[in-house]
Amino acid sequence: MRILSAIAIGLREIWGHKVRSLLSLFCVLLGVMSVVITVAYMRSLTQNWRTYLNERGGIERIRVQNEELPEELEHLESISPGRTLDDIRAIRRHVSNVRRVGPVIELMGSRILRNGKSARAGRAGIEAVEPQTLDIERYEMGRGRFITDLDNQRVNQVVVIGTYIRDRLFDKLEEPLGKSVIIEDIPFEVVGVLKHYQMTHGRDWLSWKNEVAFIPLRTAQLKIRNSPRLDEIDVQVADVAYLGRVVDQIANTLRSVHRGVPDVDPNTNESWTEDIEQQERSQLTAGAAISLVTIIVGGIGIMNLMLASINERVREIGVRKAVGATGRDIFFQFCVESVTLSLVGGLLGVACGQALIYWLQQVMTETSPPVFTVFGVIAGFSASVTIGLLAGIYPAFRAARLDPIEALRYE
Repeated sequence: MRILSAIAIGLREIWGHKVRSLLSLFCVLLGVMSVVITVAYMRSLTQNWRTYLNERGGIERIRVQNEELPEELEHLESISPGRTLDDIRAIRRHVSNVRRVGPVIELMGSRILRNGKSARAGRAGIEAVEPQTLDIERYEMGRGRFITDLDNQRVNQVVVIGTYIRDRLFDKLEEPLGKSVIIEDIPFEVVGVLKHYQMTHGRDWLSWKNEVAFIPLRTAQLKIRNSPRLDEIDVQVADVAYLGRVVDQIANTLRSVHRGVPDVDPNTNESWTEDIEQQERSQLTAGAAISLVTIIVGGIGIMNLMLASINERVREIGVRKAVGATGRDIFFQFCVESVTLSLVGGLLGVACGQALIYWLQQVMTETSPPVFTVFGVIAGFSASVTIGLLAGIYPAFRAARLDPIEALRYE
């Protein structure tokens, strides 16, 4: 009951000094709102980054790419067979904790043609793959099927396309499955269309997944490249706890297959995760520092308001002490009033922050709008309560130390 009574008195004081209270509340409101917006905006960015990372295979994906030899070892390049299916077999045989291994040939710059229309695949180009790639690179089928082992065994001329390529080559209501397209002057039958990828809000970081096309690996080796060499080997680990060990095993295994020539470089997405976490920490720290300045200004306003309130309520304090209130009771009363003032500002700040977030989500269609989070609310409230308590300690201490006799004589 003491707390409820103190809160009621605090609210009465806010109402009794509207202008002074409004100025203090406004500073706290701005501080809390900036905390909510900062957390929401950074959560939106990191959420997009994590989604992008996950859609590229996640932290468990290892990409084995070419590594340029230093000048002193360039003479050994001719004795290395390069990346071939022998590497795939060696990894499957000698490397533990591996779930899937997928060879990749990239046909960069190749166009897909049909009836006078053309479409160029995105950053990865047209990829020649085996069935494992669908899971390793985390694609999903929208219609039809993906490349199969039978397609590779029979060297079938089939292709799976993304929705961007479908829209460029086919009319809106036209069925692409079963139709023929031309790649490198060779006809390919469309047997599947991938799921359409799009971010829920803001900039579409996943549009590149719609710009791909997949053909059978052996078809590319025998009919387009006429070479057994691969451009990339994708490995999916079974347990990320063994990621570092798997990377080392792959490097050692392939160096043995390549006759000691260090011409491959297994790399992971692990550094991306560390960069995302570091970026999130630094941005939150910067945002928190800016918000803290505003909240401190609000705290100074609350302290001034409480000090002025003490001067106006000296006789009240004297009366309360005369009828038995202790210094502790007075101290508690003013601390609660200060926290109540900051809490009202915090509530308004959260409400305004939520309204601003909603508005930004409507207008920021091309970038990443902030996302409302419970953590932002908790952080804002915690900051407002803390600053309210700290701002109220000195005025409460002064009020608690007033001499009751002198207070009763005060005019």
